[in-house]
Amino acid sequence: MNNRNQQHKIDAVIPCHSKDRDTVELCIKGCRKNIIGLRNIYLITNDVNMRPPGVTTLDENKLFGNEVTKDKIETRWKNKCPENADRAGWLFQQFLKLGSCYTINDLTENYIILDSDVTFLKKVHFFEGDKILISPSNEYHKPYFDFYERLFDKPADREWPFVSHHIPVRKTLLKEFIKAIEKRTQKKWYDVILDNIDYKKRGCFSEYETFGHYLKKHHPEKLQIRKLSNIQSFK
Repeated sequence: MNNRNQQHKIDAVIPCHSKDRDTVELCIKGCRKNIIGLRNIYLITNDVNMRPPGVTTLDENKLFGNEVTKDKIETRWKNKCPENADRAGWLFQQFLKLGSCYTINDLTENYIILDSDVTFLKKVHFFEGDKILISPSNEYHKPYFDFYERLFDKPADREWPFVSHHIPVRKTLLKEFIKAIEKRTQKKWYDVILDNIDYKKRGCFSEYETFGHYLKKHHPEKLQIRKLSNIQSFK
């Protein structure tokens, strides 16, 4: 594949718990059918036996080594607010998404991160020239904005929430975001997040919200806001 064609290809990164086996099958099917320019799908999971055909399965416990684990997050949460310690896995999967730019080899420069219960029903593209096509949401959640302000000492622009359960990523910009977090305290980015979340709130951090607002603040010329119609279905 020549470089020109490679620039138009994107990978998809999907964290998935073993309990979400059924929904991730729909997610994968939707990606293959409707993401324009899809190259590879990387499934990050705690179930190494979950190996859908044509998908690269990665063991979530090996990506960070022993630096950050679900158990370590849970222990910290128990010390801060035991009744919310069950949220450790929810937070850990967000770290897996953000760390993908370092932990997954051979990712395309442009790729998409999405939740395992998202299914694309129509043809969709996420990059147009130098533009990243970001979809805002209606899920305004104040603690996410409060976290951003604690992290960067500046309020987020509240014009658009970004919790759309997927986000297109430019690898170089995600690395820049991570380095910006670490520069403030000289700590690893995940330790900085753990130092700044409000453990008393079950919804205390959003990778989509935080990275989306960083892009809007520092790289507005690279973003194009577009609205995607969606349907939410609950069990």
